[in-house]
Amino acid sequence: ATQKAARLNLDFCKIQAPYHGRLVKKFVSEGEYVKAGQPVLEIQDDFSVLAVVNLPSTDAKSLGSASECRFRIDETQTEHDGRLYEHSGRINPAGRTVEAKFLIDNGDRKLMPGMSAALVSKRLK
Repeated sequence: ATQKAARLNLDFCKIQAPYHGRLVKKFVSEGEYVKAGQPVLEIQDDFSVLAVVNLPSTDAKSLGSASECRFRIDETQTEHDGRLYEHSGRINPAGRTVEAKFLIDNGDRKLMPGMSAALVSKRLK
């Protein structure tokens, strides 16, 4: 009976992620007690990554849902296409730039969030 109860308790100790991704951070160590609602792990969906760029303010009116940019990733020396995800609704007057975010497909999972990139080309529509 004790072994059966231990197996049942062990079954309740399994953690299953709500989506596929990469483990970024552990908040607790093995053997620690966890309170209800306490974060245990941080998982990041890395099947697509976000490239954040500051484009010249002259490009602001040209940004549209069909806008695409090509990026060269410094760490991998590879080029990847990204499509516009969102852009800022205002221009930064200090730098005369507009922030734009482009989603890059990472199905092969060779890219990691936080990598550096250079803008190679842009097609704004």
